[in-house]
Amino acid sequence: MTLTGHSDIAGAGAEARVTGRGAGHIDFAMLSLDGTVVVRGVEGEEWTDCVLLKDPHRLPSMRELGARMAASPETPQETREALERWLRHTAVD
Repeated sequence: MTLTGHSDIAGAGAEARVTGRGAGHIDFAMLSLDGTVVVRGVEGEEWTDCVLLKDPHRLPSMRELGARMAASPETPQETREALERWLRHTAVD
């Protein structure tokens, strides 16, 4: 999925179950096409959390999480492939 200036992640996107569990109920994690930004949104019991992390490849814990997820049979195949590409193509400075 590609976000544009007109993307409705909490409404139509969540209702379509692409970015959530129904309209107004976000639950997603996205990686930018160049692998330099992660955005995570999730609805909690009392609030909605949204986190943006720049240069996640520089954090050993993020690379370790990506490697664990890529190796897990419970991670969807498409996600495993994307994580493997990210791990291969993001050099740690």
